[in-house]
Amino acid sequence: MNTLTSLLFVPAAALLTTSAFWVAPLRAHADSAYGCLYPYACIYRDPGLRGGIVARFQVVTSGWQSVTARGFSAYNTRNDDIVYLFTRTENHWSEVCMGPNAWGEVGPTPIQGIRIDSRSSC
Repeated sequence: MNTLTSLLFVPAAALLTTSAFWVAPLRAHADSAYGCLYPYACIYRDPGLRGGIVARFQVVTSGWQSVTARGFSAYNTRNDDIVYLFTRTENHWSEVCMGPNAWGEVGPTPIQGIRIDSRSSC
């Protein structure tokens, strides 16, 4: 009888494991946009969130994180944090602030830095 009980228990446990596996990706997908998974801020190669993701960032920092890949637009999938994008030329620097679940672009100069801030508005 122990063998029968074991055989009945294993398939039930396998079903529970399978169900739990499929629930987690659905939640992540619901908070994601433009190919950028929650809770990331993603940098795109071209303006308008086109051209594919070239970098993604997740950590809240007090300083700038360097962006080594050339990108011109970004999307913030975070629900409560803002994201700053930084560009710099020889004579000028600028910042763009994106609120939660928002996107931004920087114009003709590529994004050179990013900072995720725990504040909820710009």
